[in-house]
Amino acid sequence: MDTIVSNSSPLIHLFKVGSGPVLKKMFKKVIIGPAVFNETVILGKFKGFKDAFLIESAVGDIISMVQPSDVMKKNMRRYEAMGLGPGEAEAIAIAKDKSLSVIIDETAARSIAGSEGVRYLGSLGILLMATRQGHMTKKLAKSTCRQLISSGFRLTSAVLIEFEDAIDGL
Repeated sequence: MDTIVSNSSPLIHLFKVGSGPVLKKMFKKVIIGPAVFNETVILGKFKGFKDAFLIESAVGDIISMVQPSDVMKKNMRRYEAMGLGPGEAEAIAIAKDKSLSVIIDETAARSIAGSEGVRYLGSLGILLMATRQGHMTKKLAKSTCRQLISSGFRLTSAVLIEFEDAIDGL
């Protein structure tokens, strides 16, 4: 996978715990749209979040901005009517239009992505893939997962156990 689309929360969480650079090792390009940029950079900087400045510095390097086409905007409106936020709707619409996978953590957004034929993975999927590809050690992947949880990333204990078992199985 050379290129992937991202929603806001995975970028925020991964950059918050210092794992933004692993995206550069895994992908040539991470695509975002204006809604995701506004959520991650503009709003984040306004609130003084360190990760917002890190994400902004990655724009033009690993992160590329895409302006949604009219077709994408139509899909975005449809996804928003289904209950998704602007960033989620935008990320799925871009991924669908460009036949790319999307990094997205929210359950409802994953459900809509799947129903639209868009492949997805989440923040933990990125850690698992990075470990599988040799960009992270198993120990670092588990530690990063714990840092994600400490920084506000929500997951059930069952998902945590499943993640750690998957890492151990590599």
